[in-house]
Amino acid sequence: MYMNYSPFSQIHTPNTSSYSYLLYPSVQNLRFNSSTTPKPLIILAPYCESDIKAAVICSRKYGLQIRVRSGGHDYEGLSSKSNVSFIIVDLVHFRSITVDVEDRTAWVQAGATIGEVYYKIAEKSRTLGFPAGTCPTVGVGGHFGGGGIGTLVRKYGVAADHVVEAYLLDINGRILNRKSMGESLFWAIRGGSCASFGIILSWKIKLVSVPPKVTVFTPFRNLEQGATKLVQKWQEIADKLHEDLFIRIVIQLGAGRKTIDVLFNSLYLGGVEELLKLMEKSFPELGLMAKDCTEMSWIQSVLYFAGYQKTESLDVLLNRTHQDTDFFKAKSDFVEKPISKIGLEGIWKRFLEEETVYMILDPLGGRMNKILESEIPFPHRKGNLYNIQYIVKWKDEGIQTSEKHIKWIRSLYKYMTPYVTSSPRAAYVNYRDLDLGKNDLANISYSQASSWGKKYFKRNFKRLALVKRQVDPQNFFRNEQSIPPFSAFRHLMTKHICWMVGDGSDIRIWEDPWIPTLSDFKSSPPTNRPRHISRVCDLFVPGSNTWNISLLQTLFTNYEVQAILHIIIPIIPEKDKTLWLKTKNGDFTTKSFYKTVKDALASSLSSALHSSFTWKTLWSIPNCAPKVKMLYGDFSQNDVVFQRIQPSIAAILCEINTLLADYSILHTDGAVGRSDFSYAVVARMLMACLKDVAMHNSSLSALRVQIYYPLEDKGFGPKH
Repeated sequence: MYMNYSPFSQIHTPNTSSYSYLLYPSVQNLRFNSSTTPKPLIILAPYCESDIKAAVICSRKYGLQIRVRSGGHDYEGLSSKSNVSFIIVDLVHFRSITVDVEDRTAWVQAGATIGEVYYKIAEKSRTLGFPAGTCPTVGVGGHFGGGGIGTLVRKYGVAADHVVEAYLLDINGRILNRKSMGESLFWAIRGGSCASFGIILSWKIKLVSVPPKVTVFTPFRNLEQGATKLVQKWQEIADKLHEDLFIRIVIQLGAGRKTIDVLFNSLYLGGVEELLKLMEKSFPELGLMAKDCTEMSWIQSVLYFAGYQKTESLDVLLNRTHQDTDFFKAKSDFVEKPISKIGLEGIWKRFLEEETVYMILDPLGGRMNKILESEIPFPHRKGNLYNIQYIVKWKDEGIQTSEKHIKWIRSLYKYMTPYVTSSPRAAYVNYRDLDLGKNDLANISYSQASSWGKKYFKRNFKRLALVKRQVDPQNFFRNEQSIPPFSAFRHLMTKHICWMVGDGSDIRIWEDPWIPTLSDFKSSPPTNRPRHISRVCDLFVPGSNTWNISLLQTLFTNYEVQAILHIIIPIIPEKDKTLWLKTKNGDFTTKSFYKTVKDALASSLSSALHSSFTWKTLWSIPNCAPKVKMLYGDFSQNDVVFQRIQPSIAAILCEINTLLADYSILHTDGAVGRSDFSYAVVARMLMACLKDVAMHNSSLSALRVQIYYPLEDKGFGPKH
């Protein structure tokens, strides 16, 4: 592979001594720092934007994946590993920070850490701060791109709420700012997993006011000192306290691993005197006293929450390597109702089974209740009492050791099910958890990604997928939990397709739909599913065409087992095949799919768009294949696209191309392809539909001016 780059760029290969030096210290979770972890072909540590552009263009040309690393704190190691050929773009040299005190803003390059951000702000002002996280070695590229919860969350919201501008390098190597990328993309990158949309080069953030003096305190109580009752009380008041007061709970094993310690790790934006009055009124049960409290500057409180002493130099914030690196697994939850005493006691019991484990409960409420779920992709706002982060750590390397601790935290997570949010069970994307689901990198679909996407982003997930389809329709920027391009047709199609079991060799057990009586025709994957069992044929008794009932009972619920046993395996082996459930014989037909689309549109479209679109008009266009007409039907109903008042012809044709690519799944023989349409056909379809839209909605008349008349001048008017 050849890459043009400036003489100051650093390209590191496995044959260079700098490769290991750059790769390993940046991986914060030692689970992904072993000899068996997939390694990048090269690590690019660019000094200028043109080098990153060259990396994107070159990787697209040669079919390589790109992993972009800001600080290396991805909990599942996705910024440093991939199961396909990849390179790492490490932004370690992209860490310039410029603070404008008068404007109360700062420009921060994506490779900077939040510790460096705090340090640079403090250099210029002790009464300005920023509401980001507590771990100073976390990179701002991913942290801001996923939300960013910290000690100021109740006062000011998450970090992404304060991003006012950004520079992003897109799929085509263009550097876009807020104006040129458009508000949809700018919305998506602030809390919506920004690595799915391009490479963030820098953020412009709005700084916030902090008082000259703040107060910190961390009293702790064990079970014998009434910790359970205090946690119960905290749950009732933590989200309702004055927004200047942040009290989070850290739960850990106590002395000798025979009890539980509960730490009330807290920040008050003011002095001790005011704090004690507030605590006496709001949380007297804690018994806080002046001797428990320490007054300091806000920047010193940053050191305090990072585990440093008040007297330490601020220079420690410039360290990029975490001071406590371990093997670990983490998960997350959000809580809307207080956990009962019985629920808490169940947690204590499970904690005493482990060695090094934590639960961190960050209170919400305050400013978070005043920001809409849809303001940015981060949706966890009003109604949430607090966020939970579960962490289990261990020191010894080895598969069996890792599996032991991961099994434990999965068991705790399962136990917590009745006490946390549901439909969906929400999670925080910055505490990434591949147990929630992951993409098949060879065939990423919206419906598959919804298993985890709706947990991170709730109703914002579909909007993120629509933005993804606009800016990266071929899904170049992807990983195991990247946002997929949305396809309404593909989503509708997968809802009505089910595999018929033959020899079972082609059907994936937990990814493919094959159990007719289950929801979505799929079973729920077990948390500890065996790696050697992946295809339906693995569920057969070896050498026969009968189900292995004992194996089924270990992998599925009783209800799922009964559903599987109703599936008849052919006596004479035959290939698995897919059935289209909208026809009696299981064969796909354009007519049946048209009816499916029409029914879905009738039940979901807004009245304005539905009234402006006429299927009869579109269907009557001559010399145009039915599948292409249906294609444009999907396109015309995309309200995100039609909200563009001045789109270019090229942009719209790009959308058409993207959707047409989805049609490759309609026929396994590949009969549907790009050769089935021409510019003239698409133009005529555009003409017919846009004319109809403009007639019914005057606010969209600009579409007609921008597209209709130029096409008409070129002779592409409709001929019916």
